[in-house]
Amino acid sequence: MSIRGEYVDNLLFMAPLDLAEEMPLRKISVKMLTERAGVARQTFYNHFTDINDLISWAPFHYVSARSRQSYDINGIRAAYEFALEHRGFFSQLPRHSGQNNFRESFVMYVSEFSYEQYVTDDMDDETRLRRSLSIRMFAHGIVNLFLDWCEADLTWPLEILLQAQDDVLPTFMREDMREDMHDNMSSATIAREGNEAVGGNIGDTSHD
Repeated sequence: MSIRGEYVDNLLFMAPLDLAEEMPLRKISVKMLTERAGVARQTFYNHFTDINDLISWAPFHYVSARSRQSYDINGIRAAYEFALEHRGFFSQLPRHSGQNNFRESFVMYVSEFSYEQYVTDDMDDETRLRRSLSIRMFAHGIVNLFLDWCEADLTWPLEILLQAQDDVLPTFMREDMREDMHDNMSSATIAREGNEAVGGNIGDTSHD
């Protein structure tokens, strides 16, 4: 995407979040969105099919911009904290209905993103089916839990919510997370040792 495209996306991204603090989502019009974002009506339709498309895309945009993993605990924590900052918008999502509604769109996003990472062509049929079913159950569960939290006016303690999600994480996703953590720790150790070696060489001014 071009820099201009990203700029327009960011303007449109914030528009429904701001307007939802002032009115119900169902009353927001394309005219209101474009005026708040400062873009032309045609620009809106160049990016989205309708208002529901934008409303469902906004949370996805926030999450995907911060993590390329289907389940990243730091990214999820940041998403929940972002929701708390925009309570007016997120507290209305459980009632968001119609074509391209948030619940269906986000379940699809989590499922497809997870399929890409954890279901591969070299797996046998049984493994592919088991992982696919696990991902579907997890995607529906995590989205429904998030919307239940929104419906409870975002009052459940964040740490308990995150732990509940982690408790139902499929085993193969948990193992993948551990491998990523190990790789990141190893990379950090190598980088630290390299910096220490460079620092030692700089500090050594002795000559033969």
